[in-house]
Amino acid sequence: MNGANPGPGTTKYAGSKLQAYDATFDVDQTDALSLKREDATNGTQSYDAPARPGISVFNDTDPNAYYDATDARTKWYSTQVAGVGAQIQVVSSDESTGRMELRIGKTFVAASQAPTISGTPTVGQTLTAGAPVFTQSGVAVTYQWQVDGQPVAGATGTTYQVRPADAGKRVTVVATGAKAGLANGSVSSAQTDVVKPAATTTTVKAPKKIKTGQKVKVKIKVAAPGLTPTGTVTVSLGGKKVTGKVVDGKVKVTLPVQTKTGTKRLVVTFVPDTGFAASSDKVKVTVKSRR
Repeated sequence: MNGANPGPGTTKYAGSKLQAYDATFDVDQTDALSLKREDATNGTQSYDAPARPGISVFNDTDPNAYYDATDARTKWYSTQVAGVGAQIQVVSSDESTGRMELRIGKTFVAASQAPTISGTPTVGQTLTAGAPVFTQSGVAVTYQWQVDGQPVAGATGTTYQVRPADAGKRVTVVATGAKAGLANGSVSSAQTDVVKPAATTTTVKAPKKIKTGQKVKVKIKVAAPGLTPTGTVTVSLGGKKVTGKVVDGKVKVTLPVQTKTGTKRLVVTFVPDTGFAASSDKVKVTVKSRR
């Protein structure tokens, strides 16, 4: 399975399947092997294989795929399999606990490397799926994006724009491989970090001077790159507050009527809906007595 070569003091079988199929059946374990056999005809036979990356898929479709009948030695070091079209894949393993997760069934498309996700997990940003690697060639791949393990309707391309509803959650992408004659095989990427809300900016346009008792309207804009923020704004002036709902990134509010003169700070705070970050703006307003 991993192309191991005989160690010192052993006969080399460069073309034998003994070399091609000696490995640990695992996703990451690399064990060395030292095999010996004694019989009356051939005496002591030995074979030493250095540690190599393990092989995660075993397929018994061909009974002789792991068997080499070249001579008595290769017969002993290799084996025939059932040939019923079964397949075993090591999905994951933990050497510290001895636990191994397997997928077993009729021959199926098996991935040796999961898809990846590149991009920043922030609302409004685009994530891109990196293709998985399959043990078979000629595999057609489809994708399904998921948020907190739930599929997102219509999100079946290689890219995904993070939605406001995804904030505070994690994104994965599941790649499914298909090939004629094999059962489909699916593999999921690792989760992204928790999705962050989109940054916003709030700006207010207000007169610099107003009069006591005067009703004055101000215009407020809330923006986010490539998005239209939703939420409300709170406007504070002279210890009094009013609120307004943001529609299409804009809102108009009437300032609280002022009864005292002086220079005051007008503070506008954006209180966002899910998926957006709060922001604020402030300006100075001078209140003069009405005469």
